[in-house]
Amino acid sequence: MAGSACALGCPAPARARLQGFDAWLLPTVPLLASPLAELEADDDRFSATNALALRNPSVLNFFDGCALTLPCGEPGALPVGLSVAGLHGADARVLRIGRAVEAVLATAD
Repeated sequence: MAGSACALGCPAPARARLQGFDAWLLPTVPLLASPLAELEADDDRFSATNALALRNPSVLNFFDGCALTLPCGEPGALPVGLSVAGLHGADARVLRIGRAVEAVLATAD
């Protein structure tokens, strides 16, 4: 589907705006994890939470981009991730930048 969206030119304006960046950083998902029991007990809450959790990765998929995620939460807290993302074909650059960001996160403790 991402290939067909790209063929239609839908992401062209966004691609043009992002072209000059080596990568961009964003939360892997825009929310903290919910207790599983709460999601299992309420189908509507599960659906809404699932849609929100997939929002950021779905945008990258729509652009046929690439990304990695790095854990960046506080010890003992709920896990959170930081995504390093790039446009289609930027896999090696994203990995290189991801390694640099990972090194910085490791020294931040």
